Amino acid sequence: PPPNIDADIIKLKIDNIWETFAMIKFAILRALSFTSVLILLLIVALSPLYVTMGLMTRQMHEKIN
Repeated sequence: PPPNIDADIIKLKIDNIWETFAMIKFAILRALSFTSVLILLLIVALSPLYVTMGLMTRQMHEKIN
């Protein structure tokens, strides 16, 4: 029997769509991983400043009272 061209074309289109979604998913995962590492570094870098400001504020309140 002759090959079913319609089924082959549909299968190729589905494969192309699946590859596109896979590429989009991979790009989103890469962007999220970069963002999460950046946020982690930002938290680690700013937390000592936050603690230091809290200590300085408490010392200033103690001197006033």
